[in-house]
Amino acid sequence: MQDINKHIEPTIIHIRPGANSNELRKEITKQLAKKHGFINLDVNALIRDENERKTSIGTEIHQMVSSNRIIPAEMIVRMIKRVIYSGDPELNKFILTSFPDIIE
Repeated sequence: MQDINKHIEPTIIHIRPGANSNELRKEITKQLAKKHGFINLDVNALIRDENERKTSIGTEIHQMVSSNRIIPAEMIVRMIKRVIYSGDPELNKFILTSFPDIIE
């Protein structure tokens, strides 16, 4: 089974925020995690973690935020890919939350 998992791309569900839907988003995320084993990847939390660990991406992001620049989507995608593809291949179901709606 591990051999098969190495060749299967992960499943990623992007849950976008909407007007007054914060509670609904939290409930959907909770149910997908509980019933189907999805892992929540909150972009804001990932950025905060990268910044606190002072990784190369975290340092780049900190410099951009400090100079009031928008973090490019490419950089966020690079960070997310590193998280998704760095772990156990059987952990292959993710929920993506807080991905920016406005991209430079």
